[in-house]
Amino acid sequence: MKGPWKILISLFSLIFVVIFAIQNTANVTVNLFLTKITVPIVMVILITLIIGVIIGLLVSFASVSRARRNTKKVEQELSDLKRMQTTNVQAKESKLVN
Repeated sequence: MKGPWKILISLFSLIFVVIFAIQNTANVTVNLFLTKITVPIVMVILITLIIGVIIGLLVSFASVSRARRNTKKVEQELSDLKRMQTTNVQAKESKLVN
């Protein structure tokens, strides 16, 4: 169910961006450090959007990587605890048998 919603939202977002771009074609002057550049306002907005998406993906990637490391650490601890529990149970069983 997750896939169709994602595609639908992406499609609506794309349509919104295209309509927005068509309506905002006026030129603006951008002061970038020591230079002045005249570009359509839609280019400024789209470039800013792309930079924001890239930054968001990088931050998201860092969070996901951290979560994966933590998951592996917890899984290793769980495995160790299970191994210890099995060893303890076997030791208690051998004491009961003897």
